[in-house]
Amino acid sequence: MGRKTRSFVDLSYSTKNDNNVVETSISNDDDPFLSEDKLKELLEENIEGKPNLLLGILIGINEVVDNILEHSDGEEFKEGDRTVSKAGVVSIEYCDSTNHLMVTIWDFGKGIVNTLSQEYDTLSREEILCKAFDLNVTRHRKIWDSRGNGLAKIKEFVLKSKGSIICETNEFKITFSPLYPNGYLEKIYEPVDGTHFEIKIGCEYEIDIYPIFDTDVFEDFFDLEEEAFPLQIKDFIPLNSHQVGIKIKNIILDKIEKSSELIRLDFDGVEIFTDSFIQQVTTILSEEIGFELFQEKIRFSNLNKVLEGMVKEKIYIASEK
Repeated sequence: MGRKTRSFVDLSYSTKNDNNVVETSISNDDDPFLSEDKLKELLEENIEGKPNLLLGILIGINEVVDNILEHSDGEEFKEGDRTVSKAGVVSIEYCDSTNHLMVTIWDFGKGIVNTLSQEYDTLSREEILCKAFDLNVTRHRKIWDSRGNGLAKIKEFVLKSKGSIICETNEFKITFSPLYPNGYLEKIYEPVDGTHFEIKIGCEYEIDIYPIFDTDVFEDFFDLEEEAFPLQIKDFIPLNSHQVGIKIKNIILDKIEKSSELIRLDFDGVEIFTDSFIQQVTTILSEEIGFELFQEKIRFSNLNKVLEGMVKEKIYIASEK
């Protein structure tokens, strides 16, 4: 049986009004943000007065797109610039007649089940795919067991919007929707190459996305009264991957080694970052230097409400290790 390969013309919504569509290929670390301005323009033109919804959309799309570069070629985790051998594709369309956003993302790698099967070899292939949408599920769990939260949070956000996720990967199709919040798994007749997402995001209502990330602990990390060396995080935008986080983490490690100063990560001018990015400068940094030193040396400032919630959650996870 041949493998199924998909193209734009196979999609049910492939006839598009160019003013309401963003499409781009993803093959290296520079690609995800090449069309960011057009995407923001599309969202701001069609979705007014819903800043949390917009922020959730941007964070979610960045998270799934980063998975193309992270997993498509099935290689070990890279700390340098990433390039995939066969470009993935992202298509985003605002459908004004139904007031929703349709996001299609696909790559041509090993697929979710094949990627996770070695790490979760005690589970069936069906169980692996269902588990992939839970928190802390990653092929790198022996290195960083706090990773692997992106799909779980995207699922929660999309369901809050009364939208849906359809994921086809390997020999399976799984659907999450208000009718199937825990997932409806099917075997498909012809396996697909890689992983294909069709994500429908409802845009009718504003969404309080803060509870997805929030925890009210460790306020000392946000103490602005203390003197500290300021590290301007906006200088590293886009904050969309582990690789960007690693660059900042290495600067922090060097500063800690050479100075007794506190280090304040200043997020002035930063609108969004992904879960992948913030893990590196919170939970993973804490694992490398120990939580006590992390708590002693690191401070955060000028985060918007949602991003502060994401940082607090990571600090909480770090403290539990």
